[in-house]
Amino acid sequence: MTFDYSKRRAIVPTLFALSTSLMAADIVVEAQPLPIIEPGYLGAQEQASHHPGGASVVSSEVYLTGRSSTYKDALSYAPGVFIQSRFGADESRLSIRGSGLQRNFHMRGILLLADGIPISTADGGGDFQSISPVLTDYIEVYRGAQGQALGASTLGGAINFVSPTGRTASPLEVSCEAGSFGYGRATVTSGGTVGAWDVWGGATISESAGYRDHSRSEDGRFMGNVGYQFNEHWANRLTLGYSNSDSELPGALTRAQMEDDPQQTNPGNIINDAQRNYPLFRVGDKIAWTTSTQHVELAAGYSHKELYHPLFFFFAGPNPVGPVIDQESNDGVLSLGYTGQFSNHRMTSLIVTSAGLTHAERYFNNKGDEGALLSEAYQRSTNATLDIADECEVVPGTFPSFGLQFARSTRELDDQFEINGVDYSDEFSFSQVNPRIGVRQHITKEAQIFGNVSRSCDPPSFGELVPIGTTPGLLDLEAQSAWTAEIGSRAGYEQASWDLSLYYAWITNELLSYQTAPNQNTTLNAEDTRHAGVELGSTVVPLQNLFMQDQVMVRMNYLFNWFRFEDDSVYGNNQIAGVPPQVITAEAMYEFLRGWYAGPTVEAASAGYVDLANTTQAPGWATFGVKAGYRAKNGFSGWVEARNLGNVTYASSYHVVTQANPNSAVYLPGDGRAYYAGAGWRW
Repeated sequence: MTFDYSKRRAIVPTLFALSTSLMAADIVVEAQPLPIIEPGYLGAQEQASHHPGGASVVSSEVYLTGRSSTYKDALSYAPGVFIQSRFGADESRLSIRGSGLQRNFHMRGILLLADGIPISTADGGGDFQSISPVLTDYIEVYRGAQGQALGASTLGGAINFVSPTGRTASPLEVSCEAGSFGYGRATVTSGGTVGAWDVWGGATISESAGYRDHSRSEDGRFMGNVGYQFNEHWANRLTLGYSNSDSELPGALTRAQMEDDPQQTNPGNIINDAQRNYPLFRVGDKIAWTTSTQHVELAAGYSHKELYHPLFFFFAGPNPVGPVIDQESNDGVLSLGYTGQFSNHRMTSLIVTSAGLTHAERYFNNKGDEGALLSEAYQRSTNATLDIADECEVVPGTFPSFGLQFARSTRELDDQFEINGVDYSDEFSFSQVNPRIGVRQHITKEAQIFGNVSRSCDPPSFGELVPIGTTPGLLDLEAQSAWTAEIGSRAGYEQASWDLSLYYAWITNELLSYQTAPNQNTTLNAEDTRHAGVELGSTVVPLQNLFMQDQVMVRMNYLFNWFRFEDDSVYGNNQIAGVPPQVITAEAMYEFLRGWYAGPTVEAASAGYVDLANTTQAPGWATFGVKAGYRAKNGFSGWVEARNLGNVTYASSYHVVTQANPNSAVYLPGDGRAYYAGAGWRW
């Protein structure tokens, strides 16, 4: 038994079906041969439906109905994803199931891919500033162990950003959007086919003064690909990406400062001219061979990044303290995947190897310029994973599956500075075996239930291994590991669709940040911890055909987080700070006359602890907005959107400390009242 995707509103494994987009009445999916390499949006949904756990696909047609500047805009309705912009710009706090729970910078614990090729750094860190949501066709989100099929071994899973191609994109599309806090963006894309060739490319530039002082951001991005289909069995696709991203960092505030003036900046960030700037170039290539029952895909990728990152940590008397991080990184990846359909079995295997070399320097921060050299090292990382899995249909509609992953990682520091003549070079290796079993049961043609038990491992990245303070060398850390149990359901009925997962994770050696000295936090392995949660995304059409070609559509994403220590010798059963226990995003759109829409939006979060001692909470908050517009498959599209109409002062994200006090600068204010508008044309 399999899902039938031949109809426009047929079964959808996630709430992000085109049938539930705001332009559903105007989009027709035409049957046509698909390229060998790209499954397309509907094909990606079908692939997600084969997983006995949390897996969803986000169409760009959903988030392009309003401001789509950041991946906070794009992923707000992805079940299980916690994402909050730190300063209104691209740099966001991203976590799935508590991955990288206290990483309020960069990212860890989730494998990022672009067009199926990993773009996370080889040490496990990651940034998605190099990819723009307006240049993305759809986003695949594989939560937890479901990400192992893409090469992830981590608690969080994997996110794959998929570009349009010349076979799927419009010949030409232009758009622009602008709004509060000096925000503006212009985008142009073009694609087409010539015989067996297809080409697509897109460029976007944006600028924002930012809601807060010293939070200006500028970026320019290009993404493109060239495909060639040799015959019905062989195809190749080359992908390119370039980004130049500059961002000022306003820093965190105390609660009193935030409530007095949320637009102000931490004075140390001004004096030290805190920024995060980098150009990044990436290239990838995939070649695939396909028959009616087998698929083989070989992929390779390379990326180069140059990071210039002045920081502020704390004041020592009247003087701000913080380094300038200057890094040049080169990362490469090679993967080989196989899928075979044999009778009632579906077998998959994937080998992924990656290596990275970073020349890392730290300087004394002289008001944003490089002062005296503090440290210099070469950071080398390697990773290798082998994943094999099998799914079979034992009785009609029942699909048990089994998977096994072998993973090995190394982290090597080659010290070039030698403080007091001591060489602090060091090396660690981490080996893991991660089994998983699962089952999915089709209740009806439109619905299924599923469950799985899996193991994951998170080797530390250099962000954890290299201390932020003055201690040289590498910290002696173990890899974080977890056993996770999950049950859930997904469905796509005509009037309702949902994606629901409930999970519980038993974690060993969780990588958490502890305050080990005044003004100095260090990553350590915690004792036993527990993560549990509810991930729910749903779309409901409670009213339809009220007048003529109209309906009311309610879209909602709810996330419940329960993260705790387990009989810890210091923190007992305290909550692990980092994200709010509850987060909800929702909208109710009235859609009419084939493409028009209007309605209210809401986002809310409960109070959450900012310290491991559980003495201080960031207050809960709720913001309300409204948006309206018109979007068509071809021709004109336009929209207007208002956010946080009540001008609520709130902390969209926060740093984590061991024990907070009234002077703890940990709060990152969210944007105040804002208005945006956009327009575009498709040919």
